[in-house]
Amino acid sequence: MSKEDTVNIYWAPAYDVIDYSTNKKVDWSMIYPDPKNLFNNLSKEKRKDSGEVSLFSCPATKNFLKTVYAFQSAMSSEYFYDFSNNNKTVKTISKEFMGIEHVHNDSINAGPLLKISLGYIFFADKPLVATFTAPFFSNSEYTQYGTPVPGEFDIGQWFRPFSIELQMWNNSGKLKINAEEDLFYVRFNTKQNVKLHRFNMNEKLESHMYHCINYKNMFGPFRPLAERYVSFKNARLKDSILKEINENLIGESDE
Repeated sequence: MSKEDTVNIYWAPAYDVIDYSTNKKVDWSMIYPDPKNLFNNLSKEKRKDSGEVSLFSCPATKNFLKTVYAFQSAMSSEYFYDFSNNNKTVKTISKEFMGIEHVHNDSINAGPLLKISLGYIFFADKPLVATFTAPFFSNSEYTQYGTPVPGEFDIGQWFRPFSIELQMWNNSGKLKINAEEDLFYVRFNTKQNVKLHRFNMNEKLESHMYHCINYKNMFGPFRPLAERYVSFKNARLKDSILKEINENLIGESDE
């Protein structure tokens, strides 16, 4: 594939964990496995008797799945929550677990919004809209309890993290996440080839990330994304971000 036909997409863990005994950040890179390309992953499960007509040969399905990447859980976690009768309880009931918290007001009459303590940052070297969804084509057990809040934005013109915030389907109950099950999908909306690269965050990149997060405090809430992209471009943040990313690359995805 030529450079002209390829969009380079960079990603990194973007969740700060502080050891309060030392007041220093803790490296949790090992709970962020590399993503899997959904089409390639499904191809490994292809039936030998599927014939010539299958989802692997259908242009509509094949072209859609080729730019979808699945991000998995590195560990099993189990939680109990109770938000009935004005309660606001959420606690872990497994020995190993990812952190969980209730950070936002609930939006619909179903259950609470619970945020898993994982954060991801993406950036592209060209304008590119990324769509974040539930793992709709994976047998992920946890989706019977709740589903990630979907969203999309241009990861070539904005530098903000994606957090896994789950809309629970009941006001109380349990949530179980298994190791190696898909947590969420990212679809990169392009007809070009995509190449994923992993990098390490540093203080300057974190500063740019928080600059985007705090945009609403500077310019007011609910500004359209298009206006945010203009502010981002005028500040020449893309050049600075790509420079820092390229100096902190770890490697390419094999998928």
